[in-house]
Amino acid sequence: LRDSRQELQQLTDTIPQQVWTARPDGSLDYLNQQARNYIGAMQAVDNELTRWQTAVHPDDLQHAWETWRHSMATGELYEVQQRLKHHQTGEYRWYLTRALPLKDEQGNIIKWLGTNTDIEEQKQITEAAEDANIAKTEFLANMSHEIRTPMNAVIGLANILAMSDPLTAKQREYIKTLQMSADSLLSLINDLLDIAKIEARTVELEHIPFNLSQIMQEIASMMSVRVREKNLNFTGDDSKLAVHEFIGDPTRIRQIILNLCSNAIKFTDQGGVHISISSAKTAKPDKHAVTISITDTGIGIAQKNLETIFQKFVQADSSINRKYGGTGLGLAITKTLVEVMGGTLTADSEIGKGSTFTVTLLLETPISTKKEKPTPHGSLSSIVEKSMSSYKQSVLIVEDYAPNVLVASVFLDEFGYSHDVAKNGIEAIDKIRNIQYAAVLMDVQMHGMNGLEATRLIREMEKQQNRIALPIIGMTAHALAGDKERCLSAGMDDYITKPFDPADLKDKLSRLLSKKAA
Repeated sequence: LRDSRQELQQLTDTIPQQVWTARPDGSLDYLNQQARNYIGAMQAVDNELTRWQTAVHPDDLQHAWETWRHSMATGELYEVQQRLKHHQTGEYRWYLTRALPLKDEQGNIIKWLGTNTDIEEQKQITEAAEDANIAKTEFLANMSHEIRTPMNAVIGLANILAMSDPLTAKQREYIKTLQMSADSLLSLINDLLDIAKIEARTVELEHIPFNLSQIMQEIASMMSVRVREKNLNFTGDDSKLAVHEFIGDPTRIRQIILNLCSNAIKFTDQGGVHISISSAKTAKPDKHAVTISITDTGIGIAQKNLETIFQKFVQADSSINRKYGGTGLGLAITKTLVEVMGGTLTADSEIGKGSTFTVTLLLETPISTKKEKPTPHGSLSSIVEKSMSSYKQSVLIVEDYAPNVLVASVFLDEFGYSHDVAKNGIEAIDKIRNIQYAAVLMDVQMHGMNGLEATRLIREMEKQQNRIALPIIGMTAHALAGDKERCLSAGMDDYITKPFDPADLKDKLSRLLSKKAA
């Protein structure tokens, strides 16, 4: 037995890990050479448990002890990452500590066999990667703001120019080219931001009721211009959609379908694109399996490339980028969003005959079958416009970037509002204190007092003076996860990202002013 024990000790002294054993109560009774070199030589038996505690970093001690007590009580494997101190230098290094209980025939623990594995290098690599990822996300967020702010002016002024009259044929061509180029640049910015959100695991999903058929009608309307330009057929079929109301994230579902439709139109020069939607009941009464298929008669994809097309920055053929453009991000983003929702995205294609992309989602349906009849699209806006036709309501624009002030001003003029301008949060509060406005367009990022702080102070002032809450729409160029929540938590009524769609702004203003009047 003595010889066997000596052989075992010699064996444990040759391995790079720290090896130790402990009595059933956790007190150490053996350390191999590597453990003695790092933790220190064995002391008196009564002091072993206390000395083991002193080797663990104070910040890690509570978690280590809670885990240890759990393993002692249950007899389960003990595993914890903790920092251990070198007995001479006082340096702490990260170790993975594991201990396996040995039990007798009655299941009682008679000894613990443990190891400490140095993971300091892996920890440093992981932390460096996390720091780099955080820095990248912050950089993209800041760049998003810096790019979106002037982009708002570019797109806004292009839209304003397009509404000007008279214009020559050449001028209309120039403006159309400007609009297309600006839209392409904005699409690229949005793709890069989506990738940043996905890699930072900050994709947030809504859980709200929506009508899938209505989303499809909106998409068909959005795609119609591009379809007509290419002289393609664009058809849809939702006859196999058993229900139309679902609960989920309509914004992300719209983005998924839009991406796939845009790709289909982009790579199709003859024929057309067809969308079909169907749903089927599942074993759970409140769940439906929804299938959305987008089929085109385009260039098709080789079988060997079907697996790689969903990878980031990858396109089926290098010649595609030269002919059709793009970053190779669209399908990667789409597939990730589908998977975040717990669904699947598959592709089936043949060169020269076209492709079919199929999305399958398990969507929840509202429990109550008694639903209010939805308000017809656009009717609320028309009612508000009619009620406002007799006078102009004034909107305060709070913005420190002059080109964006110009864009917002022109759109407000087109919508039938008068407007006033404040260049920062402090100036906005002074104006609101003395002038009655119908609503406020509040830039979030401004020098001095930002829009969030200004909104909080306005809400506080309204409470103190018992004033009716002024509708405030936040405008931001960041458009990252959490921006909407920060705007709403600050007291804003709604939120819009730059560059904004004029129709979207008009609808938000109309809805808020109608709600205020009611």
